[in-house]
Amino acid sequence: MPRLGWCIAVLVVLWGACLPRACVASARGAGPFDFQGALADRVVVTWAETLPVRSFEHSVMANRLLGIAAVLGAAEVRSLAVASRHAQEVGWPAETEVLGVVHVFHGEDAQSFRVGVTSDRLALFAAVGGSEVFALPTEVCGSIVQPLVRYSGGFSPEPGMPVGEVFALPGPYRHSPILLDTATIRDRLTGGRKPHLAETDRFLPDEQLWVRLPEGYAPREPAGLVVWINAETS
Repeated sequence: MPRLGWCIAVLVVLWGACLPRACVASARGAGPFDFQGALADRVVVTWAETLPVRSFEHSVMANRLLGIAAVLGAAEVRSLAVASRHAQEVGWPAETEVLGVVHVFHGEDAQSFRVGVTSDRLALFAAVGGSEVFALPTEVCGSIVQPLVRYSGGFSPEPGMPVGEVFALPGPYRHSPILLDTATIRDRLTGGRKPHLAETDRFLPDEQLWVRLPEGYAPREPAGLVVWINAETS
């Protein structure tokens, strides 16, 4: 009997020691940069869903020619991976545009997410081939969002766009991920002091923009840009 009791005790101890490991192994990844408890170690941002065969960590020009918007450094990946553990699962609003795709790696494992930004400044990550949609504040995703919305050049006019005359610019318009509200003005422009500037109260996709292309316009040739904003409320 003592031997039998000793064997049972050993089995109970071994079962208890293995149980936490089994739970961790079966845990679902929390957020787009988390692999079942392990953090991502490489992140590549592209405009299309297809990931080029190779990328360059320190050559922005070469990457853009390959269709790569950004290759994140180790510190950026680490910061995103930690923030990812606080991501929330949400839905994808119909009006939110897909800006590009982020490809996330951990060793030999990989997962891809379509990226978008909502009107209330949340960065969305929708799993490619899956149903999960994760949300993170755009403030922690600037290294992903900013390269996707940055001007990349070579934009040709749409067919039928007149040259040398004013016309209404067709939508949709892409709003900035940064909104100059009171909190942002205080943090970025006034060093924490109370701002005396009026905050932004217009939502760009709801506005009407007008444009005039210069005579002889060509997207690959230099051209001046004049922006005039009507400050009236109507």
